[in-house]
Amino acid sequence: MHKLSTTPLCNQSDIQVYRPPLDFFIQKIKENKYFSFTRQMHGLWDSVIAAWILEPELRIIRINDTGYVRKLSRAMSEAKRITEGLHYDPLLYEELIAILKNLDGTDSDFMFGVSDTYFFPESPPPYSIKSFALPNKCFFKLLPAKDNLNYYKLRFADRQNVIKLLLPDGYPFFDAMIWKLYAYNNSIWNLFKAIKDHPIVLVGPAHYKNFDQLANLSDYHHIEIHGSKASLDRELIMQTVIQKHRALSGKQKPPVYLFVAGSISVYWVYHLHQKLTRKYLIDVGQALNFLFEKKGNLMHREFGYSEVTEKGRKPYNAKQLYGDRAFRSSMKIENGQVHFDLQLKWSDVWQEKLLTNMSKNIVNLYTIKRSLLQARHNLYRLFRN
Repeated sequence: MHKLSTTPLCNQSDIQVYRPPLDFFIQKIKENKYFSFTRQMHGLWDSVIAAWILEPELRIIRINDTGYVRKLSRAMSEAKRITEGLHYDPLLYEELIAILKNLDGTDSDFMFGVSDTYFFPESPPPYSIKSFALPNKCFFKLLPAKDNLNYYKLRFADRQNVIKLLLPDGYPFFDAMIWKLYAYNNSIWNLFKAIKDHPIVLVGPAHYKNFDQLANLSDYHHIEIHGSKASLDRELIMQTVIQKHRALSGKQKPPVYLFVAGSISVYWVYHLHQKLTRKYLIDVGQALNFLFEKKGNLMHREFGYSEVTEKGRKPYNAKQLYGDRAFRSSMKIENGQVHFDLQLKWSDVWQEKLLTNMSKNIVNLYTIKRSLLQARHNLYRLFRN
């Protein structure tokens, strides 16, 4: 356990998390107290719920049964492909679930964060577990769901129920969003100063090639990963990190590894924590994106702060957008079984059908955008080589 105070993950939540200032980590680096930090975001929890919607037989939960986890992982991968056009190896989902279930076996130098959303700077955030997580664009509507569940609207409580199902009771969780918080309040620059004399290895997409220039780092190494298919090369990439660590073993200062790879970072940090010595492993997620684009984009999400400037910020009314509106839908996990309660009126149906058609167009636009970005990435690599 860490000597830190805890706070609820959100209003009315019984999940407690640490939200320490950045100095907590900087002090560890200054004192050569090695640590690893990774975190699991809302995406995995959503994929589990999507699998339950897609395959009703999976709603009878047998999370300790290998066959059940395999079927669940396949359904999660299929849901991810349908709703977001992303390919996640089903085996990766199996491995991630195994890691989450075995967090109790990690030492105190391994820190794990959880989140039920993208970002919110307040502590605790102003939304509650009863609030809708996806009010107007729910990708679940694109699933070929049974029993009218294509109209189901996700709540933050649903994500937290999955967290409590998969993760061990009483584990000392951190807030997965703290690195974005450090970027938001500009304290992240203190981290760059603290690690300036260390070898820095960033495992992330191509645009992080010049991260050292933006963060004023001298000994920088970039291990490039594919923007959407890195899960297929996760073993090869992990071996590349291990080889890089051997090459840096003679350095006076221990290397600092930064990971920008979504859920795959959990896989890498978990295994590298056991394989490497004299290291700091930090899963920063998208916290460093503000160096490459407008800082406001780091904060802009479906709710909360829509505009961030040097002078101030313009808040939305989170209670109004994400209030406890009576959509008459809920998900419960009781006696090892998932229950969806859906009571629709005709007024709900026509509104949701309209939003469904709009959501399909949104996903089509996402697919086109990803294809164009991938083509540009391929051309860049072709001419670079």
